[in-house]
Parts: sequence; structure tokens; C-alpha cells
Amino acid sequence: MKRKPSTPINPDAEKMLETFRTIAGKVTEISAHEVLRQLVEAISDGLQADTVFIGRIEGEFSSIGTVAQVVDGKQSEPFQYIFTGTPCEEVVNTGKCIYSDDVAGRYPEDTPLGQVNIKGYVGTPLVSSKGNVSGVMVALFYNMSNKLQLTKDTLNLFATRASAELERETLEHRLSRSEARYWHFFYEDLTGNYVTTPEGKLVDANPEFLRLYGFKSLKQAQEADMSRLYPRQTDRKHFLRLLRKERKLKDLESHAVRMNGTPIVVRENVVGEFDDEGELVRIRGYIIDVTKEYDATRELRGIREIIEESPTVVFVWRNEPGWPVEFVTENVSDLCGYTAAELMNGKVLYTDLIHPDDLTRVEKEVQQHSEDHTCQSFSHTRYRLIDRAGQLSGWMIGPLYSGMKREMRSALEVLSLT
Repeated sequence: MKRKPSTPINPDAEKMLETFRTIAGKVTEISAHEVLRQLVEAISDGLQADTVFIGRIEGEFSSIGTVAQVVDGKQSEPFQYIFTGTPCEEVVNTGKCIYSDDVAGRYPEDTPLGQVNIKGYVGTPLVSSKGNVSGVMVALFYNMSNKLQLTKDTLNLFATRASAELERETLEHRLSRSEARYWHFFYEDLTGNYVTTPEGKLVDANPEFLRLYGFKSLKQAQEADMSRLYPRQTDRKHFLRLLRKERKLKDLESHAVRMNGTPIVVRENVVGEFDDEGELVRIRGYIIDVTKEYDATRELRGIREIIEESPTVVFVWRNEPGWPVEFVTENVSDLCGYTAAELMNGKVLYTDLIHPDDLTRVEKEVQQHSEDHTCQSFSHTRYRLIDRAGQLSGWMIGPLYSGMKREMRSALEVLSLT
């Protein structure tokens, strides 16, 4: 059987095929941004284009920012431009823009085209997975010659890959910015932030956490057993049980121990991370040292208990008409029959407790010392106190007022009539 002579390959088709193979071979599976950089470089080299760029539409379809670009065979810095009145606007609106010559003359508003003497322009839209135009891929030529069809087919062939990589690059960019914000917050925060495993292995921590517990470095903290920071092993077990049950703990106050053995009191917000089976796999905590606050509260509680058992009554009242009471100790009821609540809610004023015959003198003393801006404290001459029924219930001796203009504080010792 006689063979038919083989059909000769069209030189243009052969060149196009070789160009496609070259470009495809140069694009590797790396980060999306690097893929886009390699893609524009390969297209520029394969087409001998003077400029090739891939741009992302930004700012409510008002501008394009390039994410990868090659100019005169070299990677160049990204740039951003308003695309109204440019060929890229036609690409976005109509799905293509192709000019083999005089593109600058057709778009006089796009002055950069004329300034660099660009003649040929081929652009194709990049479409996201949701079907929206997300960017453009463009090849520019000083002299396009006979490359029009090859350029069209090349850009159309790689538009799908470029679209996917642009979408991936956008997501990577957003994730990178989000992670950068998170880690900036994590490390610069004034609270002690940490990430641990349920087994007590520290994954990460910020400088405040290291300072709080007395670690010299993150490495030292990561080599330590976090359960050592609890006074008792049972405290750690209780904490894990509670977290597994609640999944989030807010304002949890507990006792802890620094690395040097110093006891502290901390308050923290904790978030547990759980896998698909509901197992606790990671713990994130945000912690502050409240030792001073705890000690002050405990000391105040002790002082209050002493006051409640003594004849001393503590008042805080505002220097306003009637002298409304802001705070008074509970033992005031033993003094005059009024409860602390009745005095602090404004139903009973401080002046209601002073004997009418003494009130004018006491008011003058307060006014006189309030007008003296150098005066920080003063003592009244003792005055009489009346009870709920208006009967004399005792003498107030040794009262001390301080605070001056807006607020007065007094510690009153009662001399009982009995």
C-alpha cells in the first residue's frame, strides 16, 4: 500500500506550539505570587513582548494594581493606575482588547502609552471562580509585526491558569496581612499571651508572658513544663476539665507560681481549640497579673471587717447641697438606725444625721475649709448625731474630712450616750 506524503506543519503553528511548551515548562508549583512572576516572564520571553503584566482590579473597579510585570525583559516594580479611558477598561467591559498598531492614538487619555511609544496591545480578562472579572493579563509591543494571532492565543490559553493563580495570590495576600496583624497584636499586647498543648507544652508566648512568669527566653519557657506554673497539679487538672466543658473561660482568676517560686494571682481569658472528634488540641490564653489588686482587696476586706466590729463609721459624701452619701460602712445602722443602702441611694442625706443645733456650725466649717485651696484636711469640733426618730444617739468625736471641693471623706468615732 502506497503511503500518503505527510502534511507539512505550518511554521506559525509550530512556533505557537513551541511557545506554549516553553511557557508551560517554566511555570512551577510554588507560591501564587511567584507563579505569576514566572508566567509573565515566560510569556514575555516566548512572545518577545516588550511589556507583559498581570493586574488585579482594586477599589470598586476604579483602578488596577499590577502583581507581576516584565518590562524590556526584566521584572519591574509593581504600579497602580486608574483604568478609566485606557485599553484595560475595554478588556474589563467587553472581554477583550486587541490592537496591532496605534493603540496610543486610540486612547489619548492613556498618556503613558504614548510616552513609551507603545503600538500593539493585546489584553484578556481574568475571571474568578465566582465568575467575576478580577484582573487583566496584557502584552504590549513597540512593534507587533506578525505576532497578533500568536499573542491572542497565548494569553487566552494561559488566562485560566493566571486567573486561578491571581485568586490564590489574593487569598494568600489577605491571609498574610491577617496573620501579620494577629502576630503584631500577639507579641505587642500588654497582656501575657500564650499557646499551649493540653499536655503542658508551650507552643508560643509573647514577651509579657515570659516576663510575668520569670522566663529568660522563649526557648526556656518551651522547655519547661507549664504545669509547674500551678501551685498544685490538681489545679491544672481542674483547669483542663473546666475548659473542656465550657470551651471558653472568661475572667478566670487563679493562683499561679513564677519560675522562682514567687506566688502570684492572675486573671485570664482562655479559648480551647478542638478537633473534629471534640478533643482539646490547643489552648490560647490572654493573662494579666492581678496580684496587687488581689492583695489590696484582701487588705480592704480585712480593714472593713475591723471597722464593722468597731465604733468607727466611714463616710464618703459629695460636697453638694445636703451632702449626699456615696459610701458608708455597714455598721452605720448601729449608729443611727439607717441602713447603708438608704444613705447611699440618696433617700437619706448626710445632713439629716446632724443635730439641727450643730448643723449650721458644721456647714460653715466645711465651706470655710473648702474655699481654702491649700487645705488638704481638717477636723471638726465634735458634733451631735441624731437617729431615725430624731433622737440624740451619740457624739461624733475626732472626725477628719479630706478631699475638699467635690468630695469629702470622714472617719467618725462614735461616743455613745449609753
